[in-house]
Amino acid sequence: MAQVILVDLVLAGDNAIVIGLFAATVPAAMRQSVILIGIAFAAVTRIAFALVTAQLLLVPGLLLIGGLLLSWVCWHLWRNLSNRQALPDPPREFAIKLDIDEPSHHPDYHRGSVDVTR
Repeated sequence: MAQVILVDLVLAGDNAIVIGLFAATVPAAMRQSVILIGIAFAAVTRIAFALVTAQLLLVPGLLLIGGLLLSWVCWHLWRNLSNRQALPDPPREFAIKLDIDEPSHHPDYHRGSVDVTR
């Protein structure tokens, strides 16, 4: 259960970003209530999913089945990657030449007069 809660806390930052993005789209008068409702909904769903996950971890053999399924998926991915042939190089007319001015190569860079934040 402690592992589930720890993972839950680490991933909680995603909720803050989504709630903030959504709150930015509503009028300022509603923003505070939208943030509070979003936080409450996120907390309730996280607690519910943590409880369900903790109960599923108590099912005998479920971790073994999950591990076997993950091994099967990895084996298929490895087999597909090892059988894939290298792709040929694209024709020369599809090549794109990038001319990037590296700030450290600019003559004024070391004197502090080049704006590298563009």
